[in-house]
Amino acid sequence: MADSKRDLIMAAGARVFPELGFHKATVEDVIKAAGVARSTFYAYFSSKRELFIYVVTARTNDIVEIVRIGVNSIIAQFELPAVHPMTSLFEEPLALLSTEVFAFVRRNRGVAKVFLHEMVGADEEFSRIYNDFQEQLVDQFQRLIECGIKTGVMRKIDPRTAAEFIVSGHMYLARSFSVGRPSLNIETVAHQFSDLQFRGLIHRSAAMSADENKAMAAAEAPR
Repeated sequence: MADSKRDLIMAAGARVFPELGFHKATVEDVIKAAGVARSTFYAYFSSKRELFIYVVTARTNDIVEIVRIGVNSIIAQFELPAVHPMTSLFEEPLALLSTEVFAFVRRNRGVAKVFLHEMVGADEEFSRIYNDFQEQLVDQFQRLIECGIKTGVMRKIDPRTAAEFIVSGHMYLARSFSVGRPSLNIETVAHQFSDLQFRGLIHRSAAMSADENKAMAAAEAPR
């Protein structure tokens, strides 16, 4: 029962903050939306600020977990016996992973909009939360790129820098989805994003067919 009260307050906050904005929303607005007493609110949260941090952190943790699971799944494909490092094992799964991330942001666009457009940059603590969130995502994509380099699919580049580029693109698009942008089709954007990223990352030989690889190897072989 205790946890359900806490969840009830957090759900109310997730509705109230997008509707009124962080600065205009009050604890009274939240407890009215949650249908709980003021004393119940303060039994779980010291302020509306602490509540909003919990609401935002819960969602950023969910995104990090989505990416972690997705990256683990892609890497696992290369641990299967007799799997040739084809680029499709990276490109399509990454597009599906990006689709899942963007869909999550759109479903939670109210909270995302307040966090990304109202608080980040204007508030030092929320900027730190945002930066920590980005770093966690970079950690995950770095693992993916290191795998790509190890298997020969990706060029030998600095994996941390490449991961930062990918995450920066995700964050920019997430900001667009957080303000609605109904003209943006999530699946189309995710596939285009994946294609653009990997055109720069893919090793030239990995993008060729088997016959093209043989021809290139024969041409480069010492005579």
